[in-house]
Amino acid sequence: VLAQQDSAEVDTSVRAEALDRLRTPLTHASGVYSTGTGATADSLLIRNAPSEVIDTVVAELLLRADDPHLSSGDRGEYLLAAVNLSDRIGHSMRGHFFSTAIRLATSPSYSDHDELNAQFTHKLGGFRMVGTPRDSRGQAVLLAAVLAKDEDQRDRVRRLAYSLLGQESDYWPTRALQHLGDAIKDDLAFLATQGWALRSLAAISWVEHGQPEHLGTRFAADPDVRVRRALAGALAGQSL
Repeated sequence: VLAQQDSAEVDTSVRAEALDRLRTPLTHASGVYSTGTGATADSLLIRNAPSEVIDTVVAELLLRADDPHLSSGDRGEYLLAAVNLSDRIGHSMRGHFFSTAIRLATSPSYSDHDELNAQFTHKLGGFRMVGTPRDSRGQAVLLAAVLAKDEDQRDRVRRLAYSLLGQESDYWPTRALQHLGDAIKDDLAFLATQGWALRSLAAISWVEHGQPEHLGTRFAADPDVRVRRALAGALAGQSL
């Protein structure tokens, strides 16, 4: 928690341990699987590290995010850790990491761990596991969004985020679209027909652009209070 407020104040030994955990390659034992990584917290501890160090960490995180031995839940945590470090990535590596994130969002490697969990999802099974993530593509799209540096890359992320809608959750596509700025301004009518998170994002964007005009009334009368609150908050922030 303290590191999130000011990572410069983190004890050097604590930072070194976090760095070691993040960039030391994982080892696996056949038939043995674990859950949980601690990577997102560790990433906050090293955010002030030099860019060349961050580059080596992110490279390792993206390897883990495509590790067949890991579950989608753990892969997603490693991708979010990379998102936390994205503003410190060196300029020369951003394009490479962007391409990797796009690949992880479109064709990630098969997960042995997910397959193991899948056998416990039958509704009539004697032992069931529910709520276990089986997709990390949304987090990969978010990483691609924060790394996108030009209009072509932002448009690619935008189309990819839309392709994920309705598959698991709209949360991560929405988070990704938040980073695209004006790239979504022509899609507000489409977003206004989606889930509450995307409608909230569309309401905020509509306040800035004002088009299509009729959407303002629609957002103001939205049945979900979260959408109405998002619209009100955006309007309150406008200068008169």
